[in-house]
Amino acid sequence: MIKLSNASLHYGDTKVLNNVELNVEKGKLLALVGPSGCGKSTLLRVLSGLESLEEGSLEIDGKSLQSVRKQTALLLQDLGLFPWKTVLQNISFILIDRGMSKKEAETKAIHHLDSVGLKEYANRYPETLSGGQKQRVGFAKAIALEPDLLLLDEATASLDAFASESVQDILKKIHTETDITMVVVTHKIEEAVFLGDSIALMDEGSIHTIIDNPSVHLDNQRNTFEFFEMCKRVKEGFHYE
Repeated sequence: MIKLSNASLHYGDTKVLNNVELNVEKGKLLALVGPSGCGKSTLLRVLSGLESLEEGSLEIDGKSLQSVRKQTALLLQDLGLFPWKTVLQNISFILIDRGMSKKEAETKAIHHLDSVGLKEYANRYPETLSGGQKQRVGFAKAIALEPDLLLLDEATASLDAFASESVQDILKKIHTETDITMVVVTHKIEEAVFLGDSIALMDEGSIHTIIDNPSVHLDNQRNTFEFFEMCKRVKEGFHYE
């Protein structure tokens, strides 16, 4: 689904991406983990088509990426929810904009709100929601577009531990129930291990290790020995003490 080769990019004199190599199979979830400022969000923007490479190549679904593609959904930290629109309207308006009737768009929006457990919040405004609820609305908005590639930037960065786990559970449910390929950027090692079929370790503009994660398919995963061992392995990959 994603094939990135020898990818490099500068911001001024700073090399933010340094010969990045990345392959993600269709239907898989890659967790991209690393410290703040290591180039994760920039790489996500490249994958979305919002940034162009100076060197290297990028193919999405077998085609060279030259611009933003309709089948890719990018969910940034600010979520892009309009405060003057209800939760339902925030989702339905993008479907109407793509040619769907209002009735059909609202029906589809309700369906996706139900899938993230927020059907009863359809007529609420974003400012009345918790951070975790807003994030779930963002998920519903993204999947309503029926993308084949979903890119998420620090989905739980502003949430407390309990809300983070709830949002992670919803995201994992979405991935399990669809064939959407996902790239999830995070600085939280436990989140990367919980979500990722594979985990890419990034630092100083480069991906230096990609680890397969068999623990992702285990029941009650967070409480398993394999989960803790995988977290330890990722930490050791960054030489953390």
